[in-house]
Amino acid sequence: MALAPALIVLLLQAPPPSSKTVDAETEFFQGLETRIANAIQLKSVAALEPLLAMDFTFNLFLEGRAPEVMNRDEWLKSSEHYTLKNFELRHLAVRVFDKIAAVRLQPNHNATVGTTLDPSGECSVVDIWSRDGDTWKLSARYLSRPDSIKR
Repeated sequence: MALAPALIVLLLQAPPPSSKTVDAETEFFQGLETRIANAIQLKSVAALEPLLAMDFTFNLFLEGRAPEVMNRDEWLKSSEHYTLKNFELRHLAVRVFDKIAAVRLQPNHNATVGTTLDPSGECSVVDIWSRDGDTWKLSARYLSRPDSIKR
């Protein structure tokens, strides 16, 4: 994906933002990330859809498994089988580059997938948001977890 190398170049070249800007950006994207998590918890595709870019992709990296990539429709459909009981968004950091924002967080959550998979615990997430006019849309989510998930 050409977006990742471009983001790395921007990260290396961009001057650091002021602390007031960082606080406002962090608060804003904390709100968006909370909206995503709440919609997942409520199993509300109607609440998720307006937050996702039309070309959204979900990228999953788990120990002992081949990487998985889902498009927007596949991810929305898979959310029907995911039960998020509670969550805490931790260690959120934001970098905004004009119309693109990279958000890193380490959510801690209690969840189940179907009846046999327990993905509860802490994971690492990088979300790429893109601005569409005045609206931010989630374009890509990269979720990784270095330890094994309980079956």
